Amino acid sequence: MTPERVKAIKANEWTYCRSCGPIIMGCITEIEQLTAALEDMCYQFGGWSDSKGGLMTDGLSALEYAFGVLDWNEPHPVPGMCCDEPGCKKQRTCGWPSPKGYRHTCSEHNKTE
Repeated sequence: MTPERVKAIKANEWTYCRSCGPIIMGCITEIEQLTAALEDMCYQFGGWSDSKGGLMTDGLSALEYAFGVLDWNEPHPVPGMCCDEPGCKKQRTCGWPSPKGYRHTCSEHNKTE
């Protein structure tokens, strides 16, 4: 689908999926919509394990239930959310230009010199 087509659709007819981008509501099944909603909830409200590098429920029963429905283990690995420093599993929180390209690091490895 082209960006022009997405812009042409009314706001109440599409949603945004973290994995896929803009989605026409009629093009995905109700189960896929519910799955995407649960995933988004977990990404928004889940805790982060700095030692293991993944999303955690932090003992919240709604997240525990969502992880179960999604068949996710704790921690749920999300490589794109980890610091890009080799060996670091902390959540990336900073973005900065470096001589080797743009970096996404945790606050510990943020070097904005």
